[in-house]
Order: sequence, then structure tokens, then C-alpha cells
Amino acid sequence: MAKTFLFASALFATMGTVAFAADLPVEPVPVLPPPVVFTWTGPYLGIAGGGAWGESEIHIPGAASDDGLEPSGGMVGIFGGYNWQNGSNWVFGAEGDIEWADIQDEGSSGGVDISTTMNWDASFRGRAGYAWDRALLYTTAGFAFGGLEGDVNPGPSAESTEWGWTAGAGVDYAFTTGLFGRVEYRFTDLSDFDNDDDPGEVEDFRTHAVRAGLGWKF
Repeated sequence: MAKTFLFASALFATMGTVAFAADLPVEPVPVLPPPVVFTWTGPYLGIAGGGAWGESEIHIPGAASDDGLEPSGGMVGIFGGYNWQNGSNWVFGAEGDIEWADIQDEGSSGGVDISTTMNWDASFRGRAGYAWDRALLYTTAGFAFGGLEGDVNPGPSAESTEWGWTAGAGVDYAFTTGLFGRVEYRFTDLSDFDNDDDPGEVEDFRTHAVRAGLGWKF
């Protein structure tokens, strides 16, 4: 009899606990926000600087000639552009930049001193790349411009804004949704130019440049 009573008491207690638990409010399942998908689409601005090395030529018929100059130096400037990325890893864009530069070399030929200098450079380029989330590997090519100066002492000098082409490749990496870093290599080939005072003077200027920079994507 006592065992039957104890069993009945335990059964009623268990049923009461189950009924009480059933009356408790059910907590809603939290809804997680959708994952943030990074995109390179949008305008951007940045600063960059680096170093360049290359070769230049200067010719003055009957006075001097030197095709062995190897100008080198540094540059710093700003860049800006726009990227498009539509639902895939491919990224396309356009970019322009302008830089102060001090890339020069000097030598002597025929008893005179000769020097060539690039004082500034700029470019407008297309870009195409492939993105792995926040890392963007790209190629770039387009028009290049530069302020060139050639000096012969004693003799004539020349200053001219010349144009040519530039091409290279680089990598952008986004540290946040806005801030990104950059490392880039470019080759630039500017055309010849003639001195207005001495049409015989011609100069070529070709450079290899490595730049590093920081940019902000809006």
C-alpha cells in the first residue's frame, strides 16, 4: 500500500512539472544578420609614393650625344578612380594619377655636361582585375604624361610636357570596408621631344617604377 502511494505521488509530481514547463513562454530563435559581402564597387581616392629607375637619351647633332643616361629618383602624388564589380570576382575600372617627381641622371660627352630630368608625371588608365574577397590583383594600362627637362652645359636646354604610354600590375588589399593598401609596378615610355631653340635635340625617357600607397573607397 505504501509503495502504491509513493508511486502515485511521484507520478502526479512529474505530471505537474511537465504541465508547468509547457506553460512557460517559448523564447524566439534569434535571427542572425546576413553576412557582409565585400565589394570593390565605388569611387576611391588615395596617396602613393615610390621610386623609379630607367634610361634616357639626348642627341644634339654636332654638339653632344649620350644614350647611356640612367635616371633614377622618387615620386609622390595622388590617385583616384572608380571600380565596377557585378556579382562575380572580376573587377573593372578607370584610374588617374598625378605625381611630383625627381628622376634624373647626368653625364658628360664631347666636353660638355648633359643631364635629363623628369619633374612630374601623370596618367589615365584602364584597370582589370580578379578579386579574392578583400584582395584584388589587377593589371593596368593607358596614357602617360610627364614634364621632361634636358640640359647641356655649355649649350642649349629644353623643357617639354611629353606623352606616351604606361602599363603594369599591382595588388590592392582592403583592411576595412573603406581603407585599402596598394603595391604596384609600372613601366612608362614617354615619346621624344624637340627643343624649340634647337630642333636637333631629342630625348627619350623610359622608367620602371614601384609604388606603395593607401586609399579610401567611398
